[in-house]
Amino acid sequence: MAGWTRQVAPNIGTAAGLGPGVNELVASLADIVATELLGARANRNGLRWWAERRVSAQGEANVQLSELARGFRGNPHDRERAERHLTAALLADIDDHYTWARRKNRLPRPLLLLDNAHTPLGRPVLDTLTRVWHEEDVRTRPGVVVTVLAPEPATPEPEDVDPTTRNAAGPFWRTDRPQTPAGWTLRLPLAQLTLDEITWMFGTDHPGPDTAQLIHRLSAGRAGIAHALVQAGRRAVRLGQSPDPRTLLDLPADDEPDTRVHERLLRLLVPDDTARARLAHFSPALDEEAAQALAAHHPPGDNDLLRVQTTRQLLTQDHWGSRPWPGTGAPFVGDPTLRALLGHHLVTLLGETPGADRWHDIHETLCDRYAPPDADPPDERFLHHSLAVLDTGTVARTLHRRLADQSTATWLTALNLVCAAPHPPRNLTALAARPEDCPACASAGAGGLVHQAVTSLVDALWRQSHPLAPPDEQLIGSVRLHLLTLAQHAGAAHQTVFFRAYETWPQLLRRWVQAPHLPI
Repeated sequence: MAGWTRQVAPNIGTAAGLGPGVNELVASLADIVATELLGARANRNGLRWWAERRVSAQGEANVQLSELARGFRGNPHDRERAERHLTAALLADIDDHYTWARRKNRLPRPLLLLDNAHTPLGRPVLDTLTRVWHEEDVRTRPGVVVTVLAPEPATPEPEDVDPTTRNAAGPFWRTDRPQTPAGWTLRLPLAQLTLDEITWMFGTDHPGPDTAQLIHRLSAGRAGIAHALVQAGRRAVRLGQSPDPRTLLDLPADDEPDTRVHERLLRLLVPDDTARARLAHFSPALDEEAAQALAAHHPPGDNDLLRVQTTRQLLTQDHWGSRPWPGTGAPFVGDPTLRALLGHHLVTLLGETPGADRWHDIHETLCDRYAPPDADPPDERFLHHSLAVLDTGTVARTLHRRLADQSTATWLTALNLVCAAPHPPRNLTALAARPEDCPACASAGAGGLVHQAVTSLVDALWRQSHPLAPPDEQLIGSVRLHLLTLAQHAGAAHQTVFFRAYETWPQLLRRWVQAPHLPI
């Protein structure tokens, strides 16, 4: 048989039309197969296993293996059945390898690692494995670690109360036999890095104050993002630099010193240049309709009529999560980490043009979306984008006027959204202040004092809510003082809510919470 195989082998490549060089490969493979299946060293136990497997209704081991091969060329059902036989063979091989002696010596069982099981290729592999695992009677099973991409919390969780890769201990493991294939899996979210773990990543390098905490908040505990930021910080420390936390994203990447670390991260997270440019330009949008409004003009030169839908599909397919904002849904780019990186990149890009005119264009377009003619007073989303272009007069007048028209809880929710506005490039040409009187000041005895409190509260909370801002006692003190002023001049029905914010918001700001996520 082996000799016959060698004689036939030279003609296989030519007959199959596979071109030169294949004959030698086929001949070598034929030698190996003939020796393993028919020679003195043939795996008799393996052949016996296949003979008992009954892939076909009749025939010895060779016939069974031939039927297995035919299954891969058959219809989808035949292929799926053949794949289950091969998976069963893998588990049987592992069981056969883990002998009585290894069990008695308590040697660790084999470990299988299956990555990207959420992909079109990975899902059927995992489904087949769990089905065969459930059906086959195997004494010694391997440990299996499977990774899938799934929605994750957008910010680090303060307490580990649910099972994760960090705390998956005895209580989460079942000892009874599951009734279904899916019951064999234990789903565990990947634990986010803690602040202590990020601090340890710096080793003997000592960054400036607040750097580790800033990386923890910005990365949301994601190890890959945290690692890149830590390495950039360590490089700066080794060069004798003490960078301000606000410059963290502009540090050179450790493995690519000619590239700023935020650009390096964005290329890793969104490899396609066009997709990355679209995401950056749509990142200020608070909803999909706002992104559609931006798409009429941005990004420049991008004429794809479906660019918003394509970008939304990318966010969904890449499993980017979203964190809703109080009082509204999640913004178009709902993951805080990705949104912060994109926003910083957009500011850097548009800040390279005189006067940052395109920044004005983007936010004026979005202001128009939220300012229909009958909107009086304007929508808080209009104020959000007004603040992004430094139109503080409009923001203060509108919020002051709303004090008399809204409940305090609704007003503070609007303040949260307004003060989450992105910060403009430093070279932004501010709009000339319009000399308009504040109607609320004219109708209230202490209007001037309240108006100044609103203006100062917006300024302090906005500056404290910059994504790269560590807690600043001066700004936090200003927030506290002006919340107290508003409580003192509010009606009895509103004082309780203002006073609660006066007591709780400063504590939360010191714990790195920012607008728009300050509770009411």
